[in-house]
Amino acid sequence: MNPLESVASQIASINRSVEQGIAALPEHKKLVAQYEDFCQRPEHYYNEINSRLIEQEGVSAGQCRNIPGKRVSPIPIAGG
Repeated sequence: MNPLESVASQIASINRSVEQGIAALPEHKKLVAQYEDFCQRPEHYYNEINSRLIEQEGVSAGQCRNIPGKRVSPIPIAGG
């Protein structure tokens, strides 16, 4: 297999593994983002991750640092 085919095969294998892992999670535990959107709004996703850690995992707000910029209100999570 040439190097390009090898890399493409590795990427496809990683994508399958990630998709299988995500499929096993309950919906309220998922945070899926398009790369382009994440790059345009990193503070939104950082704050969303912090909010979910606080709400779902019992992490205290003091353990999460807010980044400069507008604080995004947490999205209500059903059953969380």
